[in-house]
Amino acid sequence: MASGNTKKVQQEEFQKDFDTLEKAVLKRIKPSPEEDKALMAFYEELRGQLKDLGAVELMGSAAKGTRLASKKEIDLFVLIPPSAEAKGTLKAVVDKIAKRMKEAGYKTLISYAEHPYVRIEKAGMEADIVPSFKMEGFRISQLISAVDRTQFHVRYVNKHMKDEQRDEVRLLKQFLRNFSLYGAEVRVGGFSGYLCELLVLKLGSFRETLRFFANASPPIRLAMTTKELKYAQNFEPRKGQKEQQAVEGRGTKTTPNLSPPFIFVDPVDHNRNVASPVRAETLSKLILAARSYIKRPSMEHFFFEEEESLESSSISISFKAASLHDDVKFGMLRRIGKKLSTFLEALEFDVLEQAVFNEEEKDIIWLALDSDVVKPAGAQRGPPISAKAAMQAFLKKHTSFYIDKEGRIWTRKAKPCSDALSCTQLFFKRESGSIKPPYKKPVAIELDREWHAVKREKALKSFIRNILAETDK
Repeated sequence: MASGNTKKVQQEEFQKDFDTLEKAVLKRIKPSPEEDKALMAFYEELRGQLKDLGAVELMGSAAKGTRLASKKEIDLFVLIPPSAEAKGTLKAVVDKIAKRMKEAGYKTLISYAEHPYVRIEKAGMEADIVPSFKMEGFRISQLISAVDRTQFHVRYVNKHMKDEQRDEVRLLKQFLRNFSLYGAEVRVGGFSGYLCELLVLKLGSFRETLRFFANASPPIRLAMTTKELKYAQNFEPRKGQKEQQAVEGRGTKTTPNLSPPFIFVDPVDHNRNVASPVRAETLSKLILAARSYIKRPSMEHFFFEEEESLESSSISISFKAASLHDDVKFGMLRRIGKKLSTFLEALEFDVLEQAVFNEEEKDIIWLALDSDVVKPAGAQRGPPISAKAAMQAFLKKHTSFYIDKEGRIWTRKAKPCSDALSCTQLFFKRESGSIKPPYKKPVAIELDREWHAVKREKALKSFIRNILAETDK
């Protein structure tokens, strides 16, 4: 009986640790009433400027009450009636918005995703103004652009989410941001704000979401209801697709996992996987981070401020943005990046990480390196001394040599290059015949010796590893 009481007391103390920590985090990440008031005033100001162009509605995290204090930005949709000339209509509205914002003194930039939108900035506040088509009732057949379903996402979350759950979403977002897992863009391959909201709606709270992932093993399949879960099979590769992937060099023994690592059926559109941007690597990082939090929660799980000095470099290879489907574009870039990584590693560079992404009008391959220089000469392996003919041929070719403890001959040979910039340039020169357009020739190759994200990620990995390696009490 005594041992049972002791266990109960320990559980209560552990619960207090979680509660106290999460309340302290919320004080730092939840916008103050004054901040919300200023942002809403900004929204009303913009609404007054644009209301004659269409119905102006607030979207995104500000509309759903899940915004973080550090994000002084809003998403505005200008909703116009559906038109047969969809693309032309959107372009015309974008041009009108941009002209009006410039004339009103806002810093203005027209950006392009699946369709154009306007990004503005004024007095430290930002807004993305997105023209879209007003939909009265959701039907997939009515969708003209991908963002048209956003208005239904906002309505769904606001209809089903309890007020106290909005803070739970904030905790989840901050946790993911701290581990560089937040964001659906290609360079992150992580969790969107909408996915965070659905996870809290489905699992109940931030803590229960982390408990779920701490005990999960990919592939993960989720939906808001059991009935909706059947739609997850729509996102699994079918037999014909697997055969095609094998023909294209995918789905071999070296890359056997063809299924998405994470599926969350969109409750608004059952033909959409909200978790499709989440990469297997990102999901695995979350699982480890979640396990470490459930085991020993700390403020560092939300605000990691490690100043550890870890030398690192990165190389960015930029190309003119290609007019290709994302799957094709990023597939090509990843293959080139992998080939470049192999080339650099053969020269004894330590490639820590690889990413591909699109930024403005550029497609980019990015490699993180432990160092951007290597020794100018490297060891070249020769034959064992027992292989007389091969040894004789090796000695004719190389004037200096040494023998290792296993009786094998080695020599040191000058490398064709020893700094990352020159070696990357050499790679593209040598591979010009094998790399296909439009990525045969980079428009820029840049070296950065101050890539803090890599330093931070190494320290974060060490932080998680130390917690998970602790012996359970």
